[in-house]
Amino acid sequence: MSPIMFFIMVTLFMLHSVTQTLATTNAPSGTPTQAPGTPTQAPGTPTQAPGSPTFSPTSTGYCPAYSASNTNNVYQNYAICSITACSGDTVVMTTCSPGSYSGDTYLRLYDPSTGEQLASNDDYGGYYCSQITYSFTASCHTYELREGCFSSGSCSGQVYYSSITYTPTALPSISRAPVTPTQAPGTPTQAPGTPTRAPGSPSFAPTYAPTSVGYCPAYSASYTSSATTNYAICSIEACPGDTVLMTTFSPGSCYGDTYLRLYDPSTGYQLAENDQYGGTDCSQITYSFTASCRTYELREGCWLSYSCGGQVYYSLEPSTSPPTHKPTHKPSHKPSHKPSFRPTHKPSHKPSHKPSFEPTYRPTQKKTTFKPTYKPSHKPTYRPTQQKPSFKPTRKPTL
Repeated sequence: MSPIMFFIMVTLFMLHSVTQTLATTNAPSGTPTQAPGTPTQAPGTPTQAPGSPTFSPTSTGYCPAYSASNTNNVYQNYAICSITACSGDTVVMTTCSPGSYSGDTYLRLYDPSTGEQLASNDDYGGYYCSQITYSFTASCHTYELREGCFSSGSCSGQVYYSSITYTPTALPSISRAPVTPTQAPGTPTQAPGTPTRAPGSPSFAPTYAPTSVGYCPAYSASYTSSATTNYAICSIEACPGDTVLMTTFSPGSCYGDTYLRLYDPSTGYQLAENDQYGGTDCSQITYSFTASCRTYELREGCWLSYSCGGQVYYSLEPSTSPPTHKPTHKPSHKPSHKPSFRPTHKPSHKPSHKPSFEPTYRPTQKKTTFKPTYKPSHKPTYRPTQQKPSFKPTRKPTL
């Protein structure tokens, strides 16, 4: 190749490179990386799931197994399990099944941010295992579950925890595309005049189902001081007008001297109590509720410091209160008949039969036939022996 041809080819190559560089530099800004009009996501798709919590609360699991002694009812030498919860969470923490225990366990729940104890339990359901069910109200953070033993004894166990419900405190912001109507404007959603519900039906379904018939979990306890400590709890749901029977008597069961107390946990007031029913060591409470629908506590224990056990049977009895509706008919203010001022029958002035003047009873005794066996003597058989005095005066009286 001649030098002239080589020079021409190099020059053309350089001109082509410069042209490409200028074209790229002068391209307008904002060129889309995808086809025009293609959305980055489907219209109306939220940036995250609605109601997704910003804090991951405790769900279900096990705390590390622990072994302790001389914890003084979990005030010293205790183990700690961290429980994460948010407002609205209800968490069950238990060494009872599906947890495990050996000896007499004791649990206390604390809020380390305030140092306040939230709940505690020693014996649950009449056993030496422990259980706490707590509904959290504070913002999302980590709580302390302190694990120990009763008094100065030794014990061990593993706590099972489970979150029952979760309600987020706030919903995250969601970006949505405009909603496209699914039908033409002005089109009614149903035929005109069609009722939204059957006439007379309630506008909402009942939100509370009261207790009907069933059994509480069986319990065994001791040293309950007449159901004031170390007692088991059975939840009883009731509404105004409900009368509920709660008994360890048949069809319930009992051994030892049971004791029952009924409490309203919203006020802390005791509503009723019973020790011995029907001359037995079983207990029975029948109570008519007047407050709004709520859950009550039936505390199950034993008399004084004795040991006992049983299973409570409960039954919703029919209401015996009189009806509150008004009578369907108004009373009649006028008598339907005028009174009769004349007697309907004249009195009879003559007796219907003559009285019998002769007595119907006659004495059966006959006259006596007794006669004296001797006649009285009219002449006395005794004569006095004293004679007439023969004394005569010797002189005459002087006049």
